[in-house]
Amino acid sequence: MANTVVIRQGTGAPTGTWATVTAVKWNRVDDASGTTPVPTPTATGTNFSFVKSFQPDITVDGGLTMTDIRVGKVAAEATGGTKLWHRTDQTTYVQASAAPTATGDNNTTAPIVPHTLNNTNVTALGLIGGPPSVYAAGPFTGTGRKGNIVMICLGVDATNTTAGTTVATPTLRWTWTEA
Repeated sequence: MANTVVIRQGTGAPTGTWATVTAVKWNRVDDASGTTPVPTPTATGTNFSFVKSFQPDITVDGGLTMTDIRVGKVAAEATGGTKLWHRTDQTTYVQASAAPTATGDNNTTAPIVPHTLNNTNVTALGLIGGPPSVYAAGPFTGTGRKGNIVMICLGVDATNTTAGTTVATPTLRWTWTEA
């Protein structure tokens, strides 16, 4: 029997409340459905959403071992002037309290995530069909959240022509091996 796995989003402080998500709005709020949009810059530059934290969770142990966890986009961003940025090496949850500082270019410079020491590990999110690199090798068994916390934010730059909360982003997909 296969394991049952869901994706959970951490919100709140100090250690977070982890809720199953199937859809998330990229916004300036620390939750999955906030309606405060990421503003489109009026001149060259990029504004960012709050950082959203995700982690796979084995909710039913089917007796299999999970390995080689990856995350990526199903397709490229269809809305021009947007880019998803991510970091996969966080082992400790920290609540998002602000969006990363805006940059002076159009989604070229990675955001500096406010609650980390530097941005050296923040990169543009790749396509799952690429495939992206394994970020958590495992092996993982039993129930509970597995692998590192994946932090993702949306960059909206001055070339974006879709306003407010209507900006469409690609579906995210996690993959792993079970044996």
